[in-house]
Amino acid sequence: MELVKGQNTVIDASLAYQLSINAQGWDLGIVLGREDGFKAFGGGSGLSLSSDTLLLNIADIDPSINMIVLYAERSDSSSATVECCLHSSLRGQLVARCESGIIDPSLTAIELVHIYNHNGKWKIKSYYQGYAAGKQKLLACRGIDVSSGASSPEQGSGSLTRFDFTLNWNPSCAETFNTAQAYIDSSSLAISTLNLSCLYVLKSGQRGFIHGENDAGGRGSDHGIPFALITNDYDTGTCTLAFNTEYTHKMYKYIVCAEITEGSRCWEDVSASLTFCNGGASTTQMINSPLHTPIYVYALLEIVNGVLKTKVINQYFTNYQDIAAVSGFSNA
Repeated sequence: MELVKGQNTVIDASLAYQLSINAQGWDLGIVLGREDGFKAFGGGSGLSLSSDTLLLNIADIDPSINMIVLYAERSDSSSATVECCLHSSLRGQLVARCESGIIDPSLTAIELVHIYNHNGKWKIKSYYQGYAAGKQKLLACRGIDVSSGASSPEQGSGSLTRFDFTLNWNPSCAETFNTAQAYIDSSSLAISTLNLSCLYVLKSGQRGFIHGENDAGGRGSDHGIPFALITNDYDTGTCTLAFNTEYTHKMYKYIVCAEITEGSRCWEDVSASLTFCNGGASTTQMINSPLHTPIYVYALLEIVNGVLKTKVINQYFTNYQDIAAVSGFSNA
């Protein structure tokens, strides 16, 4: 099957493959993608790379690997075109052919093909994305520090430090109802309990929702998707949403929300406030609607080239569907 640039096709993950690369004067390399980022290939079962061939047996590779990026770096007398052909190892049957076309002479490094897992299916994509700044830029765009081979943020993310949001409230609320019946301890959720929540879309297109009351991964993850984690302390009346900016190369859009339970009549009853800390600076916003509108939306966050852009919304909603529609989040 001939694949044009950007086109992909499904491959059988139970088979072994041989990817032959006709790339005279180009040096080959691999980076491996996992949920927590990319790393340079340092050996391992199921993968072997020579000067012109990649041997692949998906069934034998580390199951945490979800993408294999084959790239080439220009050296002396490099060919003007590169061709990659994927054959099944057992029968030698051609599965996919990916041709570059004439390569711009200013490009010194190219991502040739991607072999990746999407929704449980493995695919090969003809990619051929070039970089004039060479291998160092190519790896940096994948979050890899050339000097160490370790994951690192994209260029420009140095201006963004770890940031978080803390929701504070008064768990007693004696003026509103009898706290002896409403609040016992951290093992028994208070009627006046508040929680942070967050809708997100990652650069990969993956989207989801985390909530401070959810267990079993529903509160997010610090080093995994969505690179934001909610922790709460019902005894003191605090809930914190912290973002790990080591993964700005994967982060895209987030909507930061707070939610009040039905037992409290309105936000005013619990003296709620939301504090945003970014580096050494912090700002506090009171959440004081006199109506019982259960969801407060503070802001839409967008991370572009490692820079955080914040659009303050400061509105109250009755459900998350309305939030997604009004903010344009459902089309992100």
